[in-house]
Amino acid sequence: MQGYPQINLKDLIETLGRKQIEERLKLFSCPLNADAEDFIQNKAVNFALQDLAVYQNIKNKMADLKSRAARRKNALPSAKTADDTKFENQSS
Repeated sequence: MQGYPQINLKDLIETLGRKQIEERLKLFSCPLNADAEDFIQNKAVNFALQDLAVYQNIKNKMADLKSRAARRKNALPSAKTADDTKFENQSS
């Protein structure tokens, strides 16, 4: 995914220490995706230390968020049902 920095969390933990990284990640906020926020705040460090692809998980979540936002933006207004039309005709 171009345009997004890729950060090796394990390298940061080794450089700055686990405690400092955990404190900083607790500040992460993602109002659009509570699951992503929970992952970063509570699970990312353990995933990184187990050599799991943490940044890949975040990239996938970001792509999913962008995709959902695009679908919402491009959503067409819902069509009237036959019952809606019938009600409008009776009200006139």
